[in-house]
Amino acid sequence: MAGIVISVGCWPDSLGISLLYFPKESHIIAQMSAQAAIINAHYARVEPQLGLGVALVSLLSTEKEAPLRPEESVVIGDFLSNGSLVFEKDGFVRNLSEPRELLPKDLDNWHNSDFAHRYLREIRRESKRKKTVLLYKVEIDGLHPLVGPNYSLDRLAYSLKAVERYEKPIVHFQHQVRNVDREDFETIKNGHVYLARTAFAKIANALPLRNRLEFRLWIDREFGYEQPKDIDYLKYLDLLLDYLEARIFSRGRLLIATDEMIRNSKVQMPEKARTSIGLADDDGNTDSIHEQANLFRPLMEKGKLEILRNLKTEVDRSFAEQTRFKSLFHNKPLPLILTGL
Repeated sequence: MAGIVISVGCWPDSLGISLLYFPKESHIIAQMSAQAAIINAHYARVEPQLGLGVALVSLLSTEKEAPLRPEESVVIGDFLSNGSLVFEKDGFVRNLSEPRELLPKDLDNWHNSDFAHRYLREIRRESKRKKTVLLYKVEIDGLHPLVGPNYSLDRLAYSLKAVERYEKPIVHFQHQVRNVDREDFETIKNGHVYLARTAFAKIANALPLRNRLEFRLWIDREFGYEQPKDIDYLKYLDLLLDYLEARIFSRGRLLIATDEMIRNSKVQMPEKARTSIGLADDDGNTDSIHEQANLFRPLMEKGKLEILRNLKTEVDRSFAEQTRFKSLFHNKPLPLILTGL
């Protein structure tokens, strides 16, 4: 039984229309060969039904081949106002209606009517011949809530094989229907996290670009050009913490000491003077030294040994789950962002 992930909610307008469309229609509706799919309700209409645990999903398409199949498993998610994605429920496809031609009134109660009308205009603009837009309705049954801290794209990005744009994972979900394989479906449904890979990537990719590039050189010097299957993320995290101590934490300690010295003094400086030495931005609104020091404080609360020990304990606690991830990602490259955001 294949799995589907349905995403409910809407995108912020700031993303722009250029991110929402692709020249080939195969990117708009998923191929039937996929084991699983993601449906984004910025495009679709999702309506709760009278029956408990039942929802009706409406999809637009120019394809006569149905995008989903009866009995496929589903996970329903929600795009929050800040653009983050949270997975909320799982169920399965109970019924799939025969498609019919879209009528103007079908868009009256569309979750995002602006998108639906833009979708139609885009189809007409890109098509050399007039295409009929079809309406599919899919009944999702057996819905029950997913409860836990890990049901979000922020938590799961480095645990999903479908995610390759680590600088902005959300771009992978900007489709009406987006395919994922069964392994990613199981990861999402169970809220499982590839702990060592996630810990390494989140810390490394939080560094400024120049530090990420320098750290990449540290990796090559320490391990050589290892094949992706050889990556041991605990070993890489160990090196990353060494890098932080050598290149980042020493500066952080200086920042914290400087911040405390300034806070302890009662000297009043004019705004212009505060800006010139980094205590405020050009508008006089932000105390940059204090903000940077506050970023370092939580990083330095735990030492390297404690961080590695705690992570190793969690990895051992979920040994089967982490072994599964190691097998799934044996041919995946290091998730280190080496381009500007």
